[in-house]
Parts: sequence; C-alpha cells; structure tokens
Amino acid sequence: MNKNHIRLTISVIYAVCSVAAIVIPASATTMLTDHLIKDTMSRLHEWQLDVAVEQAERELAAAEATYGRNHLKVAAALRHLADSDVAKGKVRHAVPLAERAREILTSERGATHPEVLESMEFLAGLCIRLGMYDKAEPLFTSVATVREQSLGSDHPDLTATLNDLARLYGAQGKYAEAEALYIRTLTIRHSALGENHLLVAESFADLGGLYRKVGMYEEAESILSRALEIAGKADGEKGLIQAAALFELASCYDAQGRQVEAEPLYVRSLELRDRSGVVEDLGLAETLDKLAGIYYTQGRYVETEPLFKRVLGIRIRLLGNGHPDVAAAWNSLAILYHAQGMIPKAEPYYKQALTILENYHGKNHPSVATALNNLGGCLYYQGKYYQALPLFRRSLIIYENAYGQHDPRLVNSLENISSCYDKLGESGIANEFELRVRVIRAQSN
Repeated sequence: MNKNHIRLTISVIYAVCSVAAIVIPASATTMLTDHLIKDTMSRLHEWQLDVAVEQAERELAAAEATYGRNHLKVAAALRHLADSDVAKGKVRHAVPLAERAREILTSERGATHPEVLESMEFLAGLCIRLGMYDKAEPLFTSVATVREQSLGSDHPDLTATLNDLARLYGAQGKYAEAEALYIRTLTIRHSALGENHLLVAESFADLGGLYRKVGMYEEAESILSRALEIAGKADGEKGLIQAAALFELASCYDAQGRQVEAEPLYVRSLELRDRSGVVEDLGLAETLDKLAGIYYTQGRYVETEPLFKRVLGIRIRLLGNGHPDVAAAWNSLAILYHAQGMIPKAEPYYKQALTILENYHGKNHPSVATALNNLGGCLYYQGKYYQALPLFRRSLIIYENAYGQHDPRLVNSLENISSCYDKLGESGIANEFELRVRVIRAQSN
C-alpha cells in the first residue's frame, strides 16, 4: 500500500404563530377575507413569493378574527399559507399548517370528504419530501382505501393515489410492494385511457425507475424508452414526465459506467424541468447531483462546483441543515475542493458533514465513521497527523462494533491508521495495522 494515500468517500454520506385579532366589522372582514384569498393565489402564481407569504399570513389572521380558529375559511387560509411556504422552499414550515388544515376539514366535512382526502395527500406529499415516510404511509393508505371503496378497484381516478403509495414504498425500499402497485396502475390506465396516453407514459417511467433502483438495467432501459416514446406523441403538459424518464434512463447508463451516454440525458432533463417553471424540489437536486458527479469524475471541476452548490442550497431550504442528504452535499463540495488541492478550504465542509451526521445518527453510526475518515484524510494531507489519527481510530472502532473484526469495510480505516503511524515514525505499529489489512483481504478472496 502507498503510505501517502488516504481513502476518501464522496457519495456515502447519501406550530402556527398566534396572531392578534383585527378589529373591524364582521361584514367588512368577510369581504376582506375573500379578497385576500383571491389576491394571495394571484400573487403566488406570479411568483411574488415574499409578498404572497405576507398576504397569506394576513388572510389567516383575518379569517381567525372573523370565524374563530376552527372554521373552513381558516382551513383554506392555512392551506394557502402552506402553499406559499412550499413555493418558497419552506416545506418544513408548511407541515404544521397542513396538519391543522386537515384537522379542521375532517371535523367540519367528515373523514371521507374529497377535500379531506386531498388535504391528506398534500400533507403526505410534504412528509415524503422531508423523508418522513412513516408519517406519510398511513395518510396515503387511508386515502387509497376510501377512494377504492367509492370508485371501485379499476377506476382511472384511483391511479394517482396508487402511484403516490407506490412511490412511497419505493423510497422506503419496499420494492415488491411498489412494483405491484405500479403494475396495477399501469394496467388500469392502459385499459381505461389507451396505450398512448400521457399517464401511461408516467406509469412506464415510474416502473422503469423502480427497476433501475434494484439494478434491473436491461428491463429499465426498455421500459423507460417506451415511456419517452409515448410521452413524445401524447397530448398535454409532458415536460415533467419526460424529464423524469430521461433522468431515470440517464441513471441507468450512469450506474453501468456509461457516463458519455448519461450526460446529455441529465442535461436534457434539467432543461425540461427549468422550462416547466416548477419550484425547485429534491428531484431537481438529485439530477443536479448526478450531473455534477459525472463532471467531477471527468475532472471538469469548474462546471462541478456551481452544481454541487445548488444542490446544497436546495437541500438546506427543503430539508433543513440537519438532514443526512445535506451532509452528503457538504461532503461532495469538500471532496471537490480537496481534489483541486484546496485542502484548507475543504476542512470546514468535512466538519459540517460530520456534525450533521453525528447529530442525526448518533456518534456511533457507520456513516459517522465514513465522515471521520474523510475529515481525518483532510487533516492528514495538511500534515496534521496527530489530529488525524484519533479520527481514524474512532472510525475503526465504529466499524468494528458494527461489522466485526474481519469485515472488508474496515480496510480503509486500517490503511489510514497505518499511514498515519508511518508518518509519525512508528513503523512497527504501522505494520501491525497493515498486517490486519492483508489478513482481511486474504479471507475475503
């Protein structure tokens, strides 16, 4: 082993405010509330986001002052404020607003009313965006049950709910359950709408994306190509469906080392997303991250940096700075600066990633061990061997506790510790750790 080589990892780190009452006559307040609702939605459509949020807050205050805290007008105002927050990327702030709106609607309309079901789907969608899958699943399941009872098991209006539930299962790693729902959705849509409908293309894209995730690349490529063929011929707003299918097909190529084929598809997917005018979301961040990864592996660092920075910004806005996906974005930028020799600049980025992961997972999680190795490598390359060594040793302890004494996942930490001791003139100790590496490799061959 090259004693000067340290191994780094770029991609592992994968209540409503009270408002004072407004004292104006009730009739005037009612007119004001209705006017504010219309004005709020108009401003949101024009993307005057800051003004829209302020207007929605005024709408909520006026509705509560007029009707009390549990009126349908208040539920509508809460939803408009939640929509405004989502448009600004403040998804976490929108969740309690959506929860309160759902509670009011359920109380006033009954649990099976269409407005209640839509509010449940909206709340579940927010939860998925924040990775709160356990909270989203019962919401989607309840909606699917009610809709199936009222519509029948083969009605095309049921398929949007089934698709949402399938996507949730896919995000949770419940691939068999997701596949069954995607196939059911595709069958219903194909039978009811015809083989060349845009929603059929969406179903093919979703199913192909699932097969891509589980490594069934040949099946995924065929299905995704079919999705793009149908979407190209279909009527309607097809940009986002095409963007999703292109992303999944690019990811298929990317996973097989076919980056030259993947790159233009990622670029085209981003162009379609930008053209659609939708607000930045985690799907956009994933596409940017994948394209940046290709640029990085090709040494195109100038093009890589703004993409990684945009990924970081989107994830912080949508997830908050304490989420592991945000840690991954900090880590990617750190690796990028490290690769360009800007090692002191990389150090605070590595530290930020480590802090997030320790706070999220606790101090003894394997992801923390990876972050410790990366920060230790940064210190090592600055000649700070005494500071790097305890980080490498701590990472080794975490891996040993998680995987045992002889797992191949210990090798990086062992080699890094050996390199550190070698630099400190302790060649005997360095050789002991290097011997462990050779034993583990021999046992795994």
